[in-house]
Amino acid sequence: MTDLDELERMLAASGGGTEDFDQARRSAHGLGLFICSLVGLDREAATEVFGDFLSSRTLNANQINFVNLIIADLTQNGVMEPELLYDSPFIDIVPHGPDSILPSSE
Repeated sequence: MTDLDELERMLAASGGGTEDFDQARRSAHGLGLFICSLVGLDREAATEVFGDFLSSRTLNANQINFVNLIIADLTQNGVMEPELLYDSPFIDIVPHGPDSILPSSE
């Protein structure tokens, strides 16, 4: 049994309805993503994942700031819709969005 299965079992046992879980799964594309959207991500874990990305490339200050904004958003919100990269505060650093600062393959 996975942690998410156990969490769902515990919530259901405490009186939560399965239709609520199904709706959460659908709205967030999974119960795990729904929970992340509520509690955010651990900053250290997010930084570690992006650390591999940052250390394997030579990036300029704007590129590093852009990635740091992504980390900040993920740690606050847990998930991020890609279209947010074309809104403020991201376009405050890169007015034309991520396509103009990072190669499309990245």
